[in-house]
Amino acid sequence: MTTGNVRRVAHAAAILVFAIAAAAAAVNRELPASESNLLLELEFASTPQAVRARVEPSMRDAVDRAQRADSRFLIPAYWAAFVAAGIVLVVSRGSANRRFALAVMLLITVAAAADYGENDAIGIALSAAPAEGAAPLIWARVKWVAFFLATAALVPPLVAASRARGTHATLTALCLAAAAVVGLAATAVFTSAMPYAVMLLALGLFGLALLFLWNPEYFATTS
Repeated sequence: MTTGNVRRVAHAAAILVFAIAAAAAAVNRELPASESNLLLELEFASTPQAVRARVEPSMRDAVDRAQRADSRFLIPAYWAAFVAAGIVLVVSRGSANRRFALAVMLLITVAAAADYGENDAIGIALSAAPAEGAAPLIWARVKWVAFFLATAALVPPLVAASRARGTHATLTALCLAAAAVVGLAATAVFTSAMPYAVMLLALGLFGLALLFLWNPEYFATTS
């Protein structure tokens, strides 16, 4: 692939990373500021009854709107951004990068599918005539494990080329690695730590987007 084509793919990946922030804002604006972590709490509800107990009747419409925005905007945005980052890896020179690209794209697809399952479980639990279904927690664990493993798969190519790209690449790799570690720990045990994992992830993805914008041949020039 020519340098120009690599540049276009990398720029598209950067734009899609920034689109995640816009999509997240579309979800968050449906909820009061005092309930900014409500959806995250619902994800880790161990039963449908726990979902209903957490959401007051007056909040159900807001949660429903936020869930719809999540399904329509946020899930497609993060899936597309990670797949685009994987494509940048595919067009790189190194065969190792291509293996990591495959891992990124497969894992983020699993995460997105589980995210839709999680939204369905919450929607069923909050419906006018709730039926017994799978707890959101089951889907959430699959989603977050796959999501943070996909994040971890972006780290080795960054580390491999950090000697040539300097501090920016190193800090980006550290943020993504820390997000993966904290996120996996939060998924397994410390659910209260998930907002910190998401914050680290946002920082890491922002750094990655800037690398794609400022040095679009970043991955493509690694060996």
